[in-house]
Amino acid sequence: MEEEDEVIGFLDKVLEDEDVFYSGELELESPLTPDRGLRSFKLGTDAEKGLEMRKMVLSGVLASEEIYINQLEALLLPMKPLKATATTSQPVLTNQQIETIFYKIQDIFEIHKEFYDSLLPIIQQWDNKATVGHLFQKLASQLGIYKAFVDNYKVAVETAEKCSQANAQFHTISENLKVKGPKDSKECTTSVSMEALLYKPIDRVTRSTLVLHARQLVKDGFLVELSEGSRKLRHVFLFTDLLLCAKMKKTAVGKHQQYDCKWYIPLADLTFQTLDDSDSSPHVHTLPEHEIEEMKNKISCIKSEIQKEKLDPQVVQSKNWHMDVIEMNGIKVEFSMKFTSRDLSLKRTPSKKQSGVFGVKISVVTKRERSKVPYIVRQCIEEVEKRGIEEVGIYRISGVATDIQALKTAFDTNTKDILVMLSDMDINAIAGTLKLYFRELPEPLLTDRLYPAFMEGIALSDPAAKENCMMHLLRSLPEPNIITFLFILEHLKRVAEKEPINKMSLHNLATVFGPTLLRPSEVESKAHVSLASDIWSHDVMAQQLPAICNLPSLFRQVQVLLYYLQHPPISITELKRNTLYFSTDV
Repeated sequence: MEEEDEVIGFLDKVLEDEDVFYSGELELESPLTPDRGLRSFKLGTDAEKGLEMRKMVLSGVLASEEIYINQLEALLLPMKPLKATATTSQPVLTNQQIETIFYKIQDIFEIHKEFYDSLLPIIQQWDNKATVGHLFQKLASQLGIYKAFVDNYKVAVETAEKCSQANAQFHTISENLKVKGPKDSKECTTSVSMEALLYKPIDRVTRSTLVLHARQLVKDGFLVELSEGSRKLRHVFLFTDLLLCAKMKKTAVGKHQQYDCKWYIPLADLTFQTLDDSDSSPHVHTLPEHEIEEMKNKISCIKSEIQKEKLDPQVVQSKNWHMDVIEMNGIKVEFSMKFTSRDLSLKRTPSKKQSGVFGVKISVVTKRERSKVPYIVRQCIEEVEKRGIEEVGIYRISGVATDIQALKTAFDTNTKDILVMLSDMDINAIAGTLKLYFRELPEPLLTDRLYPAFMEGIALSDPAAKENCMMHLLRSLPEPNIITFLFILEHLKRVAEKEPINKMSLHNLATVFGPTLLRPSEVESKAHVSLASDIWSHDVMAQQLPAICNLPSLFRQVQVLLYYLQHPPISITELKRNTLYFSTDV
């Protein structure tokens, strides 16, 4: 009777929180693990309500088992035909590959099918004399088979992926397995990938263990882990008894998110170090107010000198590195400066190898990839929108240079693991890689040829004339340029929609991307430097200060992008259809 009361008490506890057992597929996750040891019991006869509630719980177990069995059956369906072809002259898979992919699936299916077939008639003829504990006990005693499956799971998935890439016939089979719906469901079948079905036993035993131990998720979030000298993005989950660190796997659109477990620590094993008095931070002395003011004045003077030299390039053209030191509160900061003319800083160096993507013309890349938008642009934007669109300062905060360089090399060499690298990389490094790609194009996205026209068009005061001019300029771009520009334009608008969270307004994004997407050619740059040199001589600097406002090339680059960002959605079809000619001579 004690064992019976224990099981009944457990089922009553279950009924208090249905969400513990039901997933999004209405799957009831029963606590079927060997260490639980459910035993036979006879349901009490003292309460019809209790009897009905227990039947409901067991009916949920049965429904969950039916769904699970249908999934296993769908997974096993191609196994026999594949084995039949393995001995022919044109096998789809070898016997070894088949054994690896479908390892222990048949055994798991038979265990749960036997449990289902035994439980079904009992529930159909439910009364107060029904006993089911012996069925759960037998099932629990057989679940050790899951250990062998789990140990082989990673190899099975990797083998299936390699076979799918190498054999088109197997790829078709593995991406379109038909799963039967429950008997009382209106849906006949659903198409599920082999990878998703291989994960079902893992998912089931994991959920069952979580239920058994009453484990609940307290909080989760992202952090960057320093692992073997490189920065890795990790998703950390805090449970009531466990801290788990995982890597988010790359999944196709519409599929449930999956993770690879990297490490976990039971909370009972966690220790927190406290700083002893001897280890505490040294006391920081506060500087007197007059010393702080002196420091501010020194910084202001240095800033003025730098600004003065920026406006008179002739003075600093021949200078070597200029060294200076700033001291504050016992800390010395040494820094050096050297003038580089604007034409050199803006010069774009084409890539010597046309096989890469950085420094290669966008028309060459899209033609090679047979795509309308370069792969690097699509993948970086997809990753940012997936997990970085709410990142504070996205595109404004720089990523780690070594991470950006690693991604650049990966895209240039078309590394197979690029998707894994992207999912593992700090989001600011991915954003920085996208900016670097546009910055290193041999010609800016909005082209050297049209740069003067964009500068003149944005300065037009008449709204209608400006609209006609700016749309005409877009139509004048090469097709890969305009499609890519509109692609990134819509992305930046979606980023700006999250401004309350990421603090990146349309103007902020235009400031970041404007000078990258629209830059003057080397000829234009030299002309501007020469003009600035003529204007900013020492003796007329103060008098000519307002004149620089009439030559705000950087400001206009920002304004051009901001104009398009603030414009209603622009359709490539509409642009092509509207062939209104507008002269850009102003």
